[in-house]
Amino acid sequence: FSAGDPSTSWVAYAAFGGSYSVYNNEKIVSASNQVHELGHNLYLSHSSDYAYSSSDGNREFVEYGDTSCMMGYGTTDDDLYECFNGVKNFQLGWFDDAIVNLSQGDNFTGSLKGHVNYVVDDANQDPVVIKIDVANNSSSLYISFNHAVSYNAETGEGADQIMIHSSELSGKNDVTFNQYSYIEAILGGGVGNLWQNGLAGADRIGV
Repeated sequence: FSAGDPSTSWVAYAAFGGSYSVYNNEKIVSASNQVHELGHNLYLSHSSDYAYSSSDGNREFVEYGDTSCMMGYGTTDDDLYECFNGVKNFQLGWFDDAIVNLSQGDNFTGSLKGHVNYVVDDANQDPVVIKIDVANNSSSLYISFNHAVSYNAETGEGADQIMIHSSELSGKNDVTFNQYSYIEAILGGGVGNLWQNGLAGADRIGV
């Protein structure tokens, strides 16, 4: 519902896992705001990133820093053709028959498809998300293709590129508050655009 004072700067808030969201006056008319707050009602936490400070060069946490996802920074004025990142798409369970689950040491060779190209009840389609459980680490990796078409045409970053996210979600049904997702890498096409976790031997993960 709408409440508040339009002369103040706050936008909206919602009950995490609850049934209500509150918007500062006219901010309720933004579909982007509504989707973000509805995400909190569905147990989605913010989509985050790290940025390097221009003053001291240190890496700093940016809570809303993933602009590829509605749970990061969006727009409060206009509607936005954007959806969710790989972590959120895994968590929501909308694409369960297009998820590949891997353990560290497993191999996968194949294609990824954007969630905009998902086909309902097609068990033979390319995956929308590849989830990698990382040994001796509380975080898992989520690999997705951020296809910038249709309802995701205005994604804020990583358009038409492979995105690697991490999160400490314990599983699809984890409802822990502030279980953020983080961008680990954004990869373009071609064999030169590779990512690895910086470890060697059995601990190495490469995409």
